[in-house]
Amino acid sequence: MAKSAHSAFVKKSPITWLVAAAAVILIVSVWVWWNSVYMSPRRIFWGMMANNLATESVTRHIKQEGNGQTLDQYIQLQFGALNASRSLIVAKQPEQNGKSEVTSETIGTTKNDYSQYIDIKTSQRNAQGKPVDTSKVVRIWGKTDNNRHN
Repeated sequence: MAKSAHSAFVKKSPITWLVAAAAVILIVSVWVWWNSVYMSPRRIFWGMMANNLATESVTRHIKQEGNGQTLDQYIQLQFGALNASRSLIVAKQPEQNGKSEVTSETIGTTKNDYSQYIDIKTSQRNAQGKPVDTSKVVRIWGKTDNNRHN
């Protein structure tokens, strides 16, 4: 019986050998396509570019500290019909008699930039010894024209 089982395996029909050969060719072809086409550096690069350009917005948070000073910044970029940016900055600095803290906001478009001081806290005094009055500059929007290079 052992001999007939072995000869049955060797004497498979031509269709069986054809199916096995086709399976091997398919596996080798898929492996070559995967390595040569799908994973090619050019395709990967342009796929990355397509994904990045499809991003509608991104936000980045940056915090820097040194010598008692801190800068805490959020930057938002918006892409699409209206390309714009927005940043919120909180700067803190030690003073002789306390601390200063300035919070500002900037909104930028392709045509104009707008800025404002949201809050200014300081322990500084004016010449009369009174706290510095920052109410004339807080919450007032300023505009910069970006078309000055035309």
